[in-house]
Amino acid sequence: MQPMIEPYLDGELDPNRQAQVLDHIADCSSCNEEYRRMQQLRADIRAGNLYFSAPDSLRQRVLSTVRNPGKKPRVWPWKEMAMAASLFLVVSLGANFVFMSRDRSENRFIAQEILSEHLRSMMGGHLVDVVSSDRHTVKPWFSGKLDFSPTVKDLGPQGFPLSGGRVDYMDGRSVAALVFLHNRHVITLFTWPSSRSASDASTHNGYNTVEWTKDGMIYWAVSDLNRSDLQTFSNLYKN
Repeated sequence: MQPMIEPYLDGELDPNRQAQVLDHIADCSSCNEEYRRMQQLRADIRAGNLYFSAPDSLRQRVLSTVRNPGKKPRVWPWKEMAMAASLFLVVSLGANFVFMSRDRSENRFIAQEILSEHLRSMMGGHLVDVVSSDRHTVKPWFSGKLDFSPTVKDLGPQGFPLSGGRVDYMDGRSVAALVFLHNRHVITLFTWPSSRSASDASTHNGYNTVEWTKDGMIYWAVSDLNRSDLQTFSNLYKN
């Protein structure tokens, strides 16, 4: 399956084949490692053209100042100052672009993992490990199974009743997967500790996802529910 990873990253596969490769990557540690390696390689290649060498004249002036700290530096002509400022701006923008590209790439991979786990749980008949609409039953069930205590809410009065929960594996760690229902649509809410800030909504193969962070936790909601209703669910859960 590894030879299919590059065409998958290039978007050259049909939707069915793409889903097969995604499922395999999620289950196979060696292919998962190769996928991440190729992602990093592609990011590094894209970042390669953002490297700029300083002009020799500028380099010599910097070295002269360092070697002669007691010497009063001369005032740079405005053209040289403008060139240095432009160089700094280009390098800064380039670095920001690299970091943003890597974040987007990582985010896409997590979104694909989340969709894959959501679909697998539905097809395999393994939606929940603890079946209950009572959050006071579901929340204690995670004790000892995770290294954190997830926030569990019952939004039944608002039309999103809790169905239960399970432990899943996401982003290289064990996470809580909470299952909710809305008009016979299944919503899986994945949550785990995270230091980064995120707020996003997207569509993948006909399924909608909403991502947000709060109080040191990241949340990913995924469902075939329309985007408006899924966003309503997410907003209710945030508050």
